[in-house]
Parts: sequence; structure tokens; C-alpha cells
Amino acid sequence: MRDGCYEYHPAVQSHIEEAYLNDKDKCMINFHGVKRTLSFDFMSDSSGSDTRQIKRVHSTKLHMSKCKGISGASYVSTKGYQQTDEKCNICFHKQMVPTRIPACGHSFCYTCIKTNFKRRLPCPMCRGDLPTSLFVNPIRYDVDFDVECPEEFAEDCSAMFKKPDNEEVGESSSKREESKLRHYWIYEARGFWYRYDPKHEKYLEEHFLRNKPSCTLFICGVKMQVDFKKHTQKGDEWNAARERKIKRIAASDMHKFKIRGIAGVSFLVQPIS
Repeated sequence: MRDGCYEYHPAVQSHIEEAYLNDKDKCMINFHGVKRTLSFDFMSDSSGSDTRQIKRVHSTKLHMSKCKGISGASYVSTKGYQQTDEKCNICFHKQMVPTRIPACGHSFCYTCIKTNFKRRLPCPMCRGDLPTSLFVNPIRYDVDFDVECPEEFAEDCSAMFKKPDNEEVGESSSKREESKLRHYWIYEARGFWYRYDPKHEKYLEEHFLRNKPSCTLFICGVKMQVDFKKHTQKGDEWNAARERKIKRIAASDMHKFKIRGIAGVSFLVQPIS
């Protein structure tokens, strides 16, 4: 990459190695929502006019390559960010996209701590400052795209709704039958698609399954109106949040979209062919 050498994401390392050992000329990967082609003849990684050189090195000699990180994320910025079962001290649920504040080491859900940042609030544990760098085009490599909504939040969310009226049962039942397959809610931002935070996603899914035409959602402290018929999300009359397209997709169809990450955090890297 322009700013140095990086390892490929663990999710595609075996895919690339298998293609190389099977004497294939090339293979393809999804890198943060962009389809890239790796040519083993030219030892290059390209997408359009953007071409990067690649190398195959033994793990014992990786330090000699002076790699700066993994998949565009520096080793320093990702240290200590790995997934955790600890609860977030803002929402009091299991942390979704755990985000650690470098100065104090306290960790929270990404959207929870970003809410504090947008409201100009400090770390809720020690009152320390929140660095802007945490929220400007964040790139991570350790986040699981398939992470599920915390069980206790899911139960509380479902309990918010009464049993559907008789006239709604037929359609709701068919939706629930179809919902047994894994689905994601995604939104468009900056030309790419991102999965919603799993807690927001669960809230949307419960409204959708009950045939609600719309719902109100608070994202990072901003009140959003979601219209299921128009497939849009936009700020209410009191804020200027732009309108975004949203979709509900089957997990098996995610390769059809330029999905870059989750909740605004870029990290999705996956094999294509």
C-alpha cells in the first residue's frame, strides 16, 4: 500500500495460498468493499488503475518485510482491540465492535463511545478525552462480521412488542418463517454498504417482521427515521442527517454488494474466487 507494507487479512490468506499452490494465474478478493485481482504472474494486486506489488514470504521472515500492520490497519492502532465478552459500560450489553481508548485503555461498543464523542462527552469511566482519530475512517481487522446481537438485548427488544393482531398474523408468520434464514440489514454510505450495529439491526428486524411501515432509531445520538417501504433512513426535521438507502439481505447474498464493514468501521475482507 502507499504508506507501507501490510499483511493480508487472515480471512483471505488461505484463499490466496491455495490459489498459488494450485498454479492458478490469479485469484480475487473483496478488500473493504472493493473487488481486487491478485496476479501471480506479475505478483500484483490491482483494482482499476490502482496496482500494488505483492510478495509471498515465510512466516519466520515476516519481520524482514517491515510490515506495518494487517489489511490496512497498523499493528499499533489495533493492539488490544480484539473481540471481548466484556460488557459495555454505556449500554450494559456485550460490546459490539469493541473500541478501546488508547490513552486510558477503557473499551466500549463503537457506536456507544461514538455517541459520547459526538456529544462532546469524555470517557465515561475516567473522564479522559476521546481522540478524533478513533472515529475518522476507522479500519480494523479483528472484528467478526457475523457477530450476533447480545442475547439479553434481543430478548428485551422482542418483549417491547405486543402479539400481532389477527389480521397481521398471516403476513408476519410468513416473514418469520423466512427470517429463520440469516439476514443482515445494511445501509449505503460513501458509495459502499455497511452492516448496521447488531443491536440496531435487531430493532429494525423486529419492526419489519411486525409489518411496521417505519420506525425511529437513534444512531450515535442522532434521531433517524427508517422507512421500510421506501427503503431509506434519514434524519428527522430537527437534524440534517443525509438520506441513506437501506436493504435487508440474505447472508448468502452479501457477496453481491460492496460491503465494507459494520457500523461505519471498515474491515470486511473476503475471498471471491
